[in-house]
Amino acid sequence: MTTIMKKTLILGFLAAAVSPAAILVEGNTTGNSTGSHGHIRIQNGAIITHNDQGGAFSTAGPLGSGVTSAAATSTAVDGAVASASANLATASLHAEVFSGDQGIGISTLLDTLTFNNTTAGVLELDILLDITGTVSDPVYFSIASNMQLANTALSPKRVRYRDGGLLGEIIQYNFRFVGGLFFSSSSGSVNPARWDTTATGGANAQIATSILFEPGISVMTVDMLLSVDCRFGTDCDYGNSSGFNFGALPNGLSFSSESGVFLTGGSAAVPEPLSLALTGAGLLLLGCVRRLRARHHSS
Repeated sequence: MTTIMKKTLILGFLAAAVSPAAILVEGNTTGNSTGSHGHIRIQNGAIITHNDQGGAFSTAGPLGSGVTSAAATSTAVDGAVASASANLATASLHAEVFSGDQGIGISTLLDTLTFNNTTAGVLELDILLDITGTVSDPVYFSIASNMQLANTALSPKRVRYRDGGLLGEIIQYNFRFVGGLFFSSSSGSVNPARWDTTATGGANAQIATSILFEPGISVMTVDMLLSVDCRFGTDCDYGNSSGFNFGALPNGLSFSSESGVFLTGGSAAVPEPLSLALTGAGLLLLGCVRRLRARHHSS
């Protein structure tokens, strides 16, 4: 039986310490489901699409100066709420579905990064995707989070995985009511020589690799997706999920992004163990110097 749904889609633009401005879109959708669907995509600093499950589908344009994230929320007549957001400054995706018969939240982002290796040798950079979420009252759920690193056609140099293969493979985290938590890739099974995949408890997981840069300029894209589909009263909270990060940039390697804000705040690069050791030694030495100065002044 076809059901007519009346739903509200809110598209919010968020900047640090600024209340979100919102564009309100209302419409009717016909279908066999009374669910809600929130969908947001940011590509190179612009919102490309947002929709409400077969209804409105449009281009919203650039994020605007100082704005680093956007969100979409949809509410169905049966009370199901689905929301999705993407943040370039923290390179993170978020999606949540609560109550109701069905809800789907999808967030995606893509940014183009230009790296400059000023040394005469190949430099290695660690990559980490951290996925966190919870599923409550599970009846039906299907969660997917994937990442694709790819060279662009205009890149003077080709970036490679640590096993020597060219970038381009899609790596995916899956968590389903049938099958549990598992990983897959566009090449079939996950290659352990290329990827480290770890289930960290519950719905949480990490995907890691490292990539190699030749001397000179390299241009690559980071494309991420988070999809949360939960039904029949299942609540799925991936509101703090799919966080992308680099390890510490090696000396001689720098990068910029087409958006201008990728990884510029809230998600600091992870220091290498050697850096932590040197920092600890430096703080210890500074404390000793201060104590010696205090004794000298007291005498």
